[in-house]
Amino acid sequence: MTGTAEQITNAISSSIITIIVCVAVVALISLAILVWFVWTMCSINRNIKSTAKSLNSITKQLSSMSLSLESIKTAQSNQAEELSRYKALLDQGAITEEEFALKKIQILNR
Repeated sequence: MTGTAEQITNAISSSIITIIVCVAVVALISLAILVWFVWTMCSINRNIKSTAKSLNSITKQLSSMSLSLESIKTAQSNQAEELSRYKALLDQGAITEEEFALKKIQILNR
């Protein structure tokens, strides 16, 4: 009977050791997954920050371009108005064709 009790004790000890090893392996795998997850989240956070900086830069550039386009449109509008005034003067006979042509060149070359 002592032989059987000793075999049972050995079997239980072996089972406990196996369970402890399995728990340790699961704990290590869980730790590895946790480290990977944290690393991935940090990487994503860095990418988000980098993307936000790029978007801010692009937004500033687009805003600057929009202002430039507005100033060009305003200048073109002013040129058109000034040409219209000189054309009206030409039509009224207040200025000659040569004077109108000279003013037109001056206005368009600004």
